[in-house]
Order: sequence, then C-alpha cells, then structure tokens
Amino acid sequence: MMAALPRTRRPWRTGASALVTAVVGCTVALTPTAAFAGQAALSPGHGPAGADVPPPASGARVAWAWGANWAGQLGNGGRIDEHRPFPVAGVDSVTAIAGGSSSGYALRRDGTVWAWGANRVGQLGDGTTTDHATPVRVEGLTEATAIAGGDESAYALRRDGTVWGWGLNIAGQLGNGTTTDSSTPVQVNGLHDVTALAAETWTTYALRRDGTVWAWGSGGNGQLGNNTATASSTPVQVSGLTGVRGIAAGRGAGYAILADGTVRSWGWNYFGGLGDGTTTDSSVPVQVSGLDQVVSLAAGWSSAYAVRRDGTVRSWGYNGAGQLGDGTTVDRRAPVEVEGLGGVRAVTAGEYWAQAVRVDGTAWAWGANDQGQLGDGTTTTSFTPVQVALPVPVTALGAGFQTGYALGSARPRPGHGPGRGAPSARLSVTPPRGFAPTRVTANAAGSAAGAAPLVSYTFDFGDGTIAGPGSSPTATHVYRTPGNYRATATVTDSTGATGGRTVTVPIEAPTGPGIFWESAAVPPGCNHCTAIRIISTGTAPLEISSVTAAENSTAAVTNECPATLPVGDSCVVWWTTIDGRPGSNKNITVHHNAPGGVTTISPGGDEVR
Repeated sequence: MMAALPRTRRPWRTGASALVTAVVGCTVALTPTAAFAGQAALSPGHGPAGADVPPPASGARVAWAWGANWAGQLGNGGRIDEHRPFPVAGVDSVTAIAGGSSSGYALRRDGTVWAWGANRVGQLGDGTTTDHATPVRVEGLTEATAIAGGDESAYALRRDGTVWGWGLNIAGQLGNGTTTDSSTPVQVNGLHDVTALAAETWTTYALRRDGTVWAWGSGGNGQLGNNTATASSTPVQVSGLTGVRGIAAGRGAGYAILADGTVRSWGWNYFGGLGDGTTTDSSVPVQVSGLDQVVSLAAGWSSAYAVRRDGTVRSWGYNGAGQLGDGTTVDRRAPVEVEGLGGVRAVTAGEYWAQAVRVDGTAWAWGANDQGQLGDGTTTTSFTPVQVALPVPVTALGAGFQTGYALGSARPRPGHGPGRGAPSARLSVTPPRGFAPTRVTANAAGSAAGAAPLVSYTFDFGDGTIAGPGSSPTATHVYRTPGNYRATATVTDSTGATGGRTVTVPIEAPTGPGIFWESAAVPPGCNHCTAIRIISTGTAPLEISSVTAAENSTAAVTNECPATLPVGDSCVVWWTTIDGRPGSNKNITVHHNAPGGVTTISPGGDEVR
C-alpha cells in the first residue's frame, strides 16, 4: 500500500517557497538550444550511451498529453482526465514541450510559444486570465529557443540569450525587479548569454554560456544558492559554481551538473532531496553523494533524478508514492538506481511521479498515478517503471503537477493508434445498496475513450435526477425513498459519440437505527472548519458511542451529539480542516449502532470507504 499523500488542486505553500509542480530539466549544451521540460538537451559527447541514435522519422512533431485535465491542461478541448496520451489540439512543428502546475507549453519551429490550461494569474501569457482548453499564442514572443514552466509562471529563452517570464510573480520569480504578476512576457533583468533555463514553484534558474548559474525568486529555503534565505526579484549568482553543464529545479531546491559529471544541489532538504546523505538545508551548493558521469537531471517534490552516461537512472529524496522507482516507498538521502531502466536519454518529474524517455523512443513512468499521469491506461500507482502508452516514438518529455507531456510524431505507428469507435463507459455506485435515505456516489472513472478524447459525463440516477453533462467522473445523490433504481452513466467524446453503462441500486425501507448526514453551518469565527448535521433516520434511536479523528487524521473534533439520538432528531459535529503533515487526512469517524457500525466522513461530506 502506498502512503497517503497530500492532495490539493493548488500546491501547498511552505514558508517562502512552495510545492514544486513542474520541472525543467538540465541543458548540457553550452550553446543556445531548445530545452525540453524535464529533459536534457545534450551536446555531442555528453549524452548517455546510445543517445546519438536519431529518433525515428515519422512526420511533423506534435505535443501529446495525458493525466489531470481539470483546467484544460491536456489541450484537447475538454476537461476530463485521460489515462493514456492524446495529441494536443492545433499545434504542430513543435520543437520543445514543457509543463506548469496545470498548464502546458509548446515551442514551435518558427520561434513562437503556445500555451493552454489554467490561467488564473496570466500564466498562459495571452494578455488574459481566462483558462483555455486548447492552445493560445503567448503574446509578443518571437525567436524563442527554449521554454520552462514553474507553478503559475512560465519562461522563454530567446535567440539573443535573454530570458522572458510571465504569470505569477509573488516572490519576484519573473525577475524584473517587481512582485507584480504579468499576463504577457516581461524581460528578466540583467541576464544575457543564457543557454538553459529551469524553474520550480517560485524560483527560476538560468545557466549562462560562461558556466555560471543565476537564480531569482523565492529564497526561504536557501534555494537561490547565494548563502542567504532571502528572496530576490532580480537574478543573483549561485555561489561557487563554475563550469556548469546543466541545471534542474525541484521543490525549493536547485541542481547543477559540473563538467566532471558530478552534481551539486542546494536549498530545501527535509526529505533528503539534496542527496548529500543528510536532511539539512543548504544555502550554498553541496555535492550529491556517490554520483558521477551524469548527463541529465530532473527534480520533483523533494525527489531528484540523474541519468548517467551508461543510460541508467539514479534517484533520491522523498519516496512516499514510489517515485524513486526502486520498488519501495523508503525515502533515500543518497542516490539509488531506478529498477529496470536502461538506454535512457533523459528524465522529467512531476509532483510525486517521474518519467524517462529511452533511445528507442519509448517512455516509461513510475510513482503516483491517481490522475492517470503515468499514462499506462490505469490509475494504479507503480513503484517501478511502467511503459507510457504512447502510440508514437517520442524524443522528449515534460511534466506538470499531475499531467504528462511528450514530443513526438503526429502519425501513430501501425497498430499503435488511439482506440477506434465509440467510447465505453464504466460505472460503480457506492454503496451498492442501502436503506432510505442513502447518499450514494456514482463513479464512471475508468471509462475509456475510443477514437477521440472524452469531453463529458452525464449521470441519470433513475429517480428523475440527472447530473451533468460535466467534466467530473463522479456525482453524488441521495435516494430518499425505497425502490430499485437504474442508475446510468453516459460518456461523450469530442466527436459526439457516446457510450453508456447502467447498474441497479436497491434502496430498502429502514428497519432499526439509521444514520444520515448533511452539511451544516460552521461555528462563527472558525475559518478552517467543516460541520455536518447527523440525522437519526431509522425506526429505532441512533446510539452514537464516539466521534473522533479518523486514522492518520489531523482533525480536531467537537461533538455536540448526545449518546442517544431519537428517531427524526439531529445533532451537529464540527472539526478543523487545517493541512497537516504529508500523508495525513482531515476525516472523522463516527461509531454508532446503525448498519455498518462505523462511518468515516471527509470534509466534503463524502463517506470514506
């Protein structure tokens, strides 16, 4: 079983820094080149074994995407997660791909940059703050040669060696001397002769032609590498680094490959992400233990990855979802080998997962998979690499928070294209039966696209209630009277083709004690609380023996219910919902004499089973 992980739509904020959600890998070339998100751009003689094998020629390059899609970050026009790759709509001749937290970016051969997905603070760079589920052009940007994505900001390197940024600027991560957000590109102050970029949540790094590294933005964990813990809205030089051949960025940390193939790291180190054998933060670069012959780097949420010249991959740091790929969930303070991977050209990393592209054009991924970000057609976490179901050979990979990207041909290999025909629906209802009134959750996750990506789910609960169409694969409903109800889920793809699945949900008349709950008003002045009203719905009084925090929960519970609740009566329970340690939850558990005996409830009011 994998450890429970922090789960939010928005990243955690910790001190002056924040959760990494997108990583741009290192560049080893010392001349301007297109750098791919999470991938090294390799100079001659510095690639892994076999890296000089050219990718198969298979048509114009396009971007492919899979995984989370709540903001349209798959770029296919919908907002439904996809567990296997589909092409990003409307952008061809792509030379580089990158991911932000919930946004995607593509660099075209003509030097323009295109973006899609979330746009809350202008991170799409089109002069608006409107989300887009298909690509829009970043305004006023030409002659770009490389791109990078941070949390809610993005960056481009231009042919003249200057760097431009747009989006969120809360910590000065746009590097223009202000903390003002910008929905169009602004120039980073004082930088020139830049050959590569890397970005983490609120901090950005640039490698100059002279082999020095410069950083700007958040510095609360020492991630600027200048022996301070102070943010800077303009670039500062990382201390003691010369002859650098590549850079990468992780949550609150920076990484650099030196000319001798060793790696230096600096910044946040709570889980051992600096790889120096300790968990002590460092505001100046330290050497990653036991690592040499490195040609490519990437980093995620306090986890880091290195490709060695022999094509194998090493990893270290946080491992709660198996994202180190060594078959365990044990954190590592020094590098270990990712199992079963050889012939690797480059790596990239998202939040709690990572992926690699091999010289044969295949992609492999491991770690968390709750949104299908491993791209293998499932949502099953894997502690070792599994193959991404890409129907084309690829040359580069990118990663967002829970979204994968690849650069490959628009023309699938024979027998490897997307599915054919109409989509097929899956449906489960939880609980599958109950006593009135009963709250159920219909779940169509796992429904499969056919020849086109899914765009909507519709749920008919069989009692006159219809939910949707919408982008969520789940819907909640309350059956208030007994009966045998036929619940149906219908999935629709971008061509209008549909697929359906129906299940019968028996709801019986109550006998004996029964329990039901609904949202209630929180106490005045409690800003991080949730409350429910528990109702005795059976034919006998409801006995409530205890209401406590669930296992591994950080909830502080206030129970206003009596030990015995007469039929038809109700009472209120409320609890705090402040974020806790990694792996914790905010659920409560009610012990009672109704069927089941124990009910665990989330802050959203859903039953946790």
